[in-house]
Amino acid sequence: MPGIVVHFHRNAHTGDVPEDLSAEPHLLRMIALGLGLAEVPSSRSGLLDAVTSGVGHPALAYELAFPEVFHPTGSANDQVGFHAVLGNPPWDTVRKNEDQFFGARDFAFLMPPTKREKAATRERLLGDPRVAADYESLVGGLQERDRINDRIFETHKARVHGQLAGRGTYDDYMLFAERAATLLAPNGVVGFVLPSAFHANEGATGLRRLYLNKMDLRACYCFENRRKLFEIDSRFKFATVVASRRGPTHAFSCAF
Repeated sequence: MPGIVVHFHRNAHTGDVPEDLSAEPHLLRMIALGLGLAEVPSSRSGLLDAVTSGVGHPALAYELAFPEVFHPTGSANDQVGFHAVLGNPPWDTVRKNEDQFFGARDFAFLMPPTKREKAATRERLLGDPRVAADYESLVGGLQERDRINDRIFETHKARVHGQLAGRGTYDDYMLFAERAATLLAPNGVVGFVLPSAFHANEGATGLRRLYLNKMDLRACYCFENRRKLFEIDSRFKFATVVASRRGPTHAFSCAF
C-alpha cells in the first residue's frame, strides 16, 4: 500500500517523516521499489508527494523491499521474516454503505418516514448522471477489492454452521492482522490495536481461528476509549492483541 514503508520509518521523536533522507540511500531505494518507481525524492515534501501521487503501484512486495529480512542467506527457499510487526490497522468496513453515500448528497435520505420514500429519494439522486457515475464507481471498486481479497486472504471467508461468518461482511483490520501473521519469522511476534470485534463478533471468527489455532495468542486486553486515545466515541472498545507465529494457543492473558 502506498506509503507503508514511509510509515514504518517515521522519526521516533517527532512522529513524522524526517525532513531529509539523503543519508539513507538504501531506504530510498526500498521505498522506490515498493512504489514501483525508478527513484523517489529524498526531501520530506517530495517523498510524500511521490507516495500520494498515484503514479506508482499501490502495493508493496515485502520480500523484494526487504530481501535482507526475508532471504538473509540469498536463497529464495530460505524465507524468514520480521521479528516483530506492530500496528494500528484501519478499522473501515469493506461493504457498500448507501446511507453514507446518498446521505452525503441529500440528508433527506437519512430521515425518510418510510422505506418507500427512502427508495424514491435514492432513485431521484441516481437520476443525476454524476451521482450515478460515482455510485457505479463505488460499487465497481468494492467488487474489485472483494475479488482481490478473496484471492489473497482467508480469514474473511470463514464459515459458521455452513454460513459465511458475519453474513460475508468484513473489516480491513482482519486483512491486516492476517497479513501480519504471514510476515513474521518463525519466532516472530505481532502486536496490534484492534476493535473489540476481534473477540466479540462472529465476523472475526476466521481471524480468531488463525490467532488461536495456528498462532500462539499471548494477550488480549480490551479497553473502552474513555481517555480518548483515539478521536472517536469514548464508549468505543478496542483490544490490544499480542501473538507469536508458532501455535497453537494453550493459554493467554486477558482482561475486559
